[in-house]
Amino acid sequence: MSNRWASMAGPRSVKAARIVGLLTRRAVPPLAVALLRPRTRRPDVLLPLLALGVWTAAEALAEDDAANLDAARSSQRQDRGTRYAMLGAHLLAWWLPLLAARHRRSQPARTVAGVGLILAGGALRVTAVLTLGSRFTGHVRTVPQQRVCERGPYAVVRHPSYVGLIGLNVGPALSCGAWPAAAVAAAATLVANACRVQVEESALLEKLGKPYQDYITRTPRYVPRVRATGHPRRTEQSGLA
Repeated sequence: MSNRWASMAGPRSVKAARIVGLLTRRAVPPLAVALLRPRTRRPDVLLPLLALGVWTAAEALAEDDAANLDAARSSQRQDRGTRYAMLGAHLLAWWLPLLAARHRRSQPARTVAGVGLILAGGALRVTAVLTLGSRFTGHVRTVPQQRVCERGPYAVVRHPSYVGLIGLNVGPALSCGAWPAAAVAAAATLVANACRVQVEESALLEKLGKPYQDYITRTPRYVPRVRATGHPRRTEQSGLA
């Protein structure tokens, strides 16, 4: 019995440590700064940061830690530096509200819109994680026996997790009504997404060939379109975030 509980405690402790680490690095510093400064101790700054923290924990809970670790160690990684571009664009989202809120008054409707965009983007990403399971990692890689996934959000767009990232990154600045900052966040995210997608789709085309080319032909990259007829669904696409 003790061995059973020990085996269960191992993965749980790894998961807990990862979530604590992510929140400590990403959420705690901007939240601490916001709380220490009277002009940023306000709902339109604090609520989007809290929403980002909730999403961070939820996505970490949904991810497969063993697959992430294996992808990080794998010699087959094909990121080409795009992981850092994605991370850099995302980290802007945590700090832009603190920079943009200086001379603006909080408006509830604006805050609700910004936080709602964060939660919607986070929900889409978590759904993408759960759909791909162990195939979803933070690194570009291909694995043996890999097939195209056309289930869940992947039946509608090729990169739902990156669509969700746009909402996550733009929402905080939108909450403060900082339109220039929101534009900067959107531009940085779109550029990072474009670089990542180019690398990712190149790797998938090389690995999967015609099935993935057919998937590209019938499925839009980011923006859904109305389909007149359905298509057969295959299983498990890739281990890509």
